[in-house]
Amino acid sequence: MQVVILQVLFALILAVPLVLAVPLVWKGCESNMGGVVIDFARIAIGWSGFVVWFVALVEGCRPRRILRRIRQLWALWAITVAAHAIARSLAISPQLTPIYLISFALERALYTVIIPWFFWHVSRDMPGVVKRRMLYTIQMTFLVYTPWAASHVWGRLFLPKAEGATTDSEKTRLAVVCLLSCFPLVATVNGLCRKMRDGPPLFNYCVIFPIVLISLIVPRFLQAEMTALSYKIKSSLLFALYDLLGDLAVPYADMLHAKIIRMCTRIRDSRWPKAGDTAGLHGLSETSGSSETTRTRATSTKGAALFINRAGSGEPRRSSSEIHQSVMRAGRMRSTTSGPSSMTSVIDLQSNFMAYDVRPRYLRALSDQTHAYNQAESLILIFINLSLISMEQLLSPFSLSRLFERLGGLCLLVAIEMACEVILFMVSVRLHNLPILRSQAEPGVLTFRLKTLLAATAVFTALWAPYISLFVLRALQPAVYGPVRLRELCPFSAHPVLPKPYTRSFGNAASTKMSLPWNAAPLSAKATAVLATGALLVCRRALRRSQDSRRSDPDAPSSRRFLSCSRFPPVAHCEKLHNHDAKDSHQPLGDEEDEGSEPSRSAGRHGRLPVHGTREERVAFIRREYGVKHAEEIETEDGKLRYSFVPQFRHRPFNDTDQERLRDMKGQPVPALMNPGVRVEPNFVSEEESEAIVKELKEIISKYGIDHLAGQGLRVFALEEEMSVPPPHKTSTATREEGGDPEAGASVMNGDAKGGSPTDLEAKSSKVNMTRVTGRYESPRQVRAPWGYAEDFDESKVPPSLRVVVDRIRSSHDYHVGALRDITINYRHSRFFKLDAHVDPMTDGPHVFILGLLSGTVITFSPVDCPTGVRKNPAQIARSSWTDSDIDCLFRLRSLVSFSGDARYNLNHGIRAGVEVLQENGEPLVCDWWGRLENLLPRREERLSIVFAFADCLDDKDTAGERNSNDVSKETREAEVQATTTHQ
Repeated sequence: MQVVILQVLFALILAVPLVLAVPLVWKGCESNMGGVVIDFARIAIGWSGFVVWFVALVEGCRPRRILRRIRQLWALWAITVAAHAIARSLAISPQLTPIYLISFALERALYTVIIPWFFWHVSRDMPGVVKRRMLYTIQMTFLVYTPWAASHVWGRLFLPKAEGATTDSEKTRLAVVCLLSCFPLVATVNGLCRKMRDGPPLFNYCVIFPIVLISLIVPRFLQAEMTALSYKIKSSLLFALYDLLGDLAVPYADMLHAKIIRMCTRIRDSRWPKAGDTAGLHGLSETSGSSETTRTRATSTKGAALFINRAGSGEPRRSSSEIHQSVMRAGRMRSTTSGPSSMTSVIDLQSNFMAYDVRPRYLRALSDQTHAYNQAESLILIFINLSLISMEQLLSPFSLSRLFERLGGLCLLVAIEMACEVILFMVSVRLHNLPILRSQAEPGVLTFRLKTLLAATAVFTALWAPYISLFVLRALQPAVYGPVRLRELCPFSAHPVLPKPYTRSFGNAASTKMSLPWNAAPLSAKATAVLATGALLVCRRALRRSQDSRRSDPDAPSSRRFLSCSRFPPVAHCEKLHNHDAKDSHQPLGDEEDEGSEPSRSAGRHGRLPVHGTREERVAFIRREYGVKHAEEIETEDGKLRYSFVPQFRHRPFNDTDQERLRDMKGQPVPALMNPGVRVEPNFVSEEESEAIVKELKEIISKYGIDHLAGQGLRVFALEEEMSVPPPHKTSTATREEGGDPEAGASVMNGDAKGGSPTDLEAKSSKVNMTRVTGRYESPRQVRAPWGYAEDFDESKVPPSLRVVVDRIRSSHDYHVGALRDITINYRHSRFFKLDAHVDPMTDGPHVFILGLLSGTVITFSPVDCPTGVRKNPAQIARSSWTDSDIDCLFRLRSLVSFSGDARYNLNHGIRAGVEVLQENGEPLVCDWWGRLENLLPRREERLSIVFAFADCLDDKDTAGERNSNDVSKETREAEVQATTTHQ
């Protein structure tokens, strides 16, 4: 219910600025200069909305990336703006009809070429989510161009009939006919968008907004024109039932379609056997049979396939694995039965979702489309009725009773729509267990939906504002505005309608020839010249900005990480920057400890930035410094060099083990679609290998290890831990958020809440000990490991037991890594495993692996910038983690955890302070909590972790940046890391 209420509230907020367009256009048509200004302002607003909506299909609602894409393709926008402005300017004057027809045809031909070129161009920058560029380009071109072509066809078919409808019953029949006539094309567009397997999975659905708005505008106009409230209620019930049945039938139609295709494929294969596999259909892939059942044709297994019950609720619906497997086998075996029984099995939605092994992408598209369609429908309903109510108050004497009467009728219509939507969500969530509501809590999802809907509606309203104004005027005063045509009402309207000499006829007045005022053509020409001049100036400025930002490698992807440095004119400063020793380039680590954390908050994280030599030499330096295969250099306006690079992520798809080990802050499993790039390999080493590694590394630790919390750092840490007292073990959510009784049974390791003397603190701090061995420079008192770091890494000096692990990672087909750049050994005892949230140094490399020995723990991945805020208080972190969007990874003994992509660059990782729980014998037990504070996992006395960092594979012949689609589940976030070198 809350989702439906918020949907109506947001629709009302979006409709208010759109309602103002109708009276503004109407009043603007009464003046000469004002009409031209308003008309070109309308065109500018509509075109801006179209550009935002169009770019948001691939970039999302991220202003920086949208502006960067617009600057990158400035020539494309300049050509389209010029063509649009010229065609609309020529449409004003009837004397220029032949030229207008030619320009209008050229404009449409230009769009036919530019739209597919745009998607073909941007698909090159998305190798992880677009595997089939040609198919993606064709699909998106069809989805974008179809609504605009359909608007002209439907406008000429239904608008004249809608204007001629007089009685309420006739308007009701025409509205239903209009809905049913638009249904095939609307269903085709929605179905194609829902079944797409290429493109950003979280952005594609906004392409349906134009077709939805266009198909609903005429029926809602007819409904708003009805005089009797009873007919409005009847039509609203018909519309609501139409939407309800259509939304409920969507998954059944997709299942039926997949089953028919599978039956036809089997009939074809039985007649003409053909070797090879058949690809899965629109995100639904048929699972291959086991050895105990009849063997079926294998399907594509790219991507981690999740069942509908896991993707929807986060937990398996069946408690027994035997029952689950029996349902799976039954779902597969039903396909081999007779035709009627096979068709009947489609009704069982859960079994079919299991049998087809539904992909998370399809479920997410289904959820997003449901919310998008309902949001657009609510917006159109409120917008049309509010426009009619506002114009009625302007044309007639103000009547408060009439205003409340019309608003009450609108509220009744909205209540009918809300009731049907509540039924839809109840059936989808409670009966079918579909994840319809789960995405609403994700940050940025609702913002993206509302912004793209507002942009699409702005385009629609700006384009059809003159028609909407005339339609409303005819509905309110048919005797006055009934015979008036658009050109008579608004002679300055630059609308794509063939210009003709119209006659003005008001009531019984004599018909006279209507011609444009003498200054209409000059004014339109001046406005066009001003608009074209402004476009040229903007393009010239964009050209200057983009001269140094063009790609040196045309195959390099665009989702990248950024570095920047100041360019010093004197060469001496550049030489000094690169000739300083390691001690000058890195600051001491201080009291921060981590598993491969940054050795410096400034230079240590970002490394050295080149400012001299040729562009190729500087780019090559960046590639070597950060272990990435592709990088490029961009010069900003303030004289800084900006380096962008994108690592490769060509690892295995996420599997069930990854999902089982990851939990959000509600204790729910994290599906593959939401996985930021974390993979878990349980039992990566055997017990014998673990013992050998521990024995060998303890000797190395005694020789090269240093304690990172010493002296004053120990005292500060002990004082901090005295203040960090989590609530009791079994606590409510409110207690977890607000705090609990410090003496009720659970506390942070190393103390209670009663405080202590300095002597006590020193005694407690002596237990806190973290020893690290690494080849990276971190402090002056450090003894660096013999194997070195980054480019200077020498694998021949790696201990034999660790070389076995490195070779095992490289020889595995699950991971695609290059040279080894860092090995860091971290040893902790006394059950103190706390690790501050951090991002590893970028110079380590893009692929990080951690092997955990001696004890298990829980490693937490936390957003660097969280919209809800990041907690700083140690007690709050102990109770509720760093943010509400954190993801806990269960890190068991002898497991290997790898993280790349967003988990490597955009998320901090750390380990929370342990929670002490009293056992039955009265002894304290230190535990981690996993997902929820109630899920406690005991720690052992010691823990040894080994961090392996790898570079990109430079010998890879594939496209740079190619990665599995599972690694881009959070492409909505962009990391921009800035570092500025100082003048020395």
